Amino acid sequence: MLRRRLAPRALALMLSSAAGEKTCGTSRLRIALVRHGESQNNIHEASSWDDYTKYRKPDPDLSERGFEQAALLGSYLGDASASASLGIHPIDELWVSPVKRTLQTMAPTAAALGLSPRVHTRVFEAGGIYEGDDSYTTFKAHRGLTRSQMSEMFPTYSLPDDVEEDGWFVDVEGTGKETTAGCRKRAAGVAAEMREAARALDAPKNVVLVAHYDFLCALLDALILGDGAPTDAGFENWRHFNTGVTVIDIEADGGVAVLMANAVGHLLKDRTGRDDLVSGFPVG
Repeated sequence: MLRRRLAPRALALMLSSAAGEKTCGTSRLRIALVRHGESQNNIHEASSWDDYTKYRKPDPDLSERGFEQAALLGSYLGDASASASLGIHPIDELWVSPVKRTLQTMAPTAAALGLSPRVHTRVFEAGGIYEGDDSYTTFKAHRGLTRSQMSEMFPTYSLPDDVEEDGWFVDVEGTGKETTAGCRKRAAGVAAEMREAARALDAPKNVVLVAHYDFLCALLDALILGDGAPTDAGFENWRHFNTGVTVIDIEADGGVAVLMANAVGHLLKDRTGRDDLVSGFPVG
């Protein structure tokens, strides 16, 4: 993404903190955090900010390249030998954001593994589902896919009760577009729920979560920095290529370790024969 820059020093500090918190418990929750494939909005943003604000849609589809990335991700995660370095097999559960581009990204993985993804309505992208005016200063919230639409498009997915017949997104702040502070607060809540889930385990569990760039940044900050995580600051400490995989362990005592960050082996030329499949922010 053109507007995002990595903060290397902050990232090094976070990884160091994570390593220090690692414990030897066996009932850890291992989560492969995956950013969705390239969306049509990603294409507009990569072109220019003007194109993004002019042409973006509240809930876009994946691009042609995004669907290819999703297919390669599915083949990779479905093959335990190919993805052995990720350390997430057997994959026990699939979790996914209720946004169309994440649901589409998850589909090949779900088919490859024969699992029913669980839709989680709190892991959507910062901002939510919205459209902006010409100046991109006033916003109108949308409800997103309805329950009927989601069920028809993704019949094998498990939908929670708050995916309703008129949609799922709730403009809690009443601003049309969720604020950065609102996203970070939501991510902190999800992080707390993940820690609680790890404490409740009596055996290791492996999960794949497909979500979004800014939300994953906020979630990782909340998990690793805890009370020291930013409460109203940009999402600068992590990078995520489209379908990039970041693997973390959450231990029973709440400690968090980053095992792998932003892996895209499934997209690289030595596997695909192509050099145009890695996207998400400038390389080099």
